Amino acid sequence: MSKHAIPLQDVESPGAVFDTGDLHEVGWAAGQAAGDCYKAGQSIPLAWDSLWLVQQGLVWVRTVQWSGNETLVALVGPRMPIGAMLVPEKAACAVHALTDVQLTRVAWREVHQQPQLAWQLNQGLVRLLLQLEALNAIKGLRRVIDRLQEMLVLLVRQCGQESVEGVRLQGRLTHEQLAVAIGCQRVAVTKCFTELKRAGLVTVGADRRLCVSRELVHRTALFAVAADTHAQRAMGPA
Repeated sequence: MSKHAIPLQDVESPGAVFDTGDLHEVGWAAGQAAGDCYKAGQSIPLAWDSLWLVQQGLVWVRTVQWSGNETLVALVGPRMPIGAMLVPEKAACAVHALTDVQLTRVAWREVHQQPQLAWQLNQGLVRLLLQLEALNAIKGLRRVIDRLQEMLVLLVRQCGQESVEGVRLQGRLTHEQLAVAIGCQRVAVTKCFTELKRAGLVTVGADRRLCVSRELVHRTALFAVAADTHAQRAMGPA
């Protein structure tokens, strides 16, 4: 993760900055495929005898309905696992890099052999569960513009980079991709973007990357509330 990226609050302690060194010590980085990189749009292969741990970037899991419409099943961010055993029927889902991603492969046998590694995986699964809860909460919002704003804040908290104008998403996202993410039509997203641009909350750079204003980033996101609440429970009474 870039040193300028906004860290996702840790489950164990709110505001903690993630250190990948701990993962190397317990075996997250073991295996020949450790540190594999995939460009945005590339398909990510899943295996039954191992899983991936996302080190940087975003992976999205989609399924196609009989009508041809796509539905977002999961959005997997830093320190979250993804594998064949963690998604619905493999043939029904498409797993791609939403942004450029860096992944570490972990064999299931290592998880069984190393208790501390299993504990780290459990923390990653908790983060993934919170992510799924946040996505469901966002899709439950009535207004499309509210869904879009919450989704943008969630994305930049996980994959954002500070800039003079605000916080830039590290990957290039299309209106179609965002429409799939929040469960609406592309034209609705385009209309909402026009409103957000007019209000100065979102800009698009010369490299076509979205930049979200700090005013919008500092608004409370649904995922941030969920993460903070769980962190306090995990830490126990003061």
